[in-house]
Amino acid sequence: MNAQFVGGGVMDADFLKLAGDAAEGAQAWEYGSPLDKLPQGKAFADKFQKRFGVAILSYAPFGYDAAWAAINAMQKANSTDPKVYRPVLKSISFEGITGPIAFDSNGALKNASSTLYQVKNGQWTTVETKHGM
Repeated sequence: MNAQFVGGGVMDADFLKLAGDAAEGAQAWEYGSPLDKLPQGKAFADKFQKRFGVAILSYAPFGYDAAWAAINAMQKANSTDPKVYRPVLKSISFEGITGPIAFDSNGALKNASSTLYQVKNGQWTTVETKHGM
């Protein structure tokens, strides 16, 4: 079967290793901007590698930012009770690993981005990033 592979959550070293030569041309549409283009991206990737002994996993920076969003909301609300700090989440803002973290009135991330990647010569390369989605 000759088909274009497009997936989500597959842009990592394990995919390249497991797919081998068949990975060439595969595409992945992932949340966020390329980590290597973000101010704190390289430092986060290096710390992750040092701490866990593996290359950064696709959703690690988002999980990190999500945890800090909750922590910031708890601090601002002065409570760890979800009923108290959850409403505060909409009003917080901070510079996260994945970029500025702030939410609209519905709780959606403001100025979210996503990126299309493609395997070229055995490596994931950025094709295009869209902002404000």
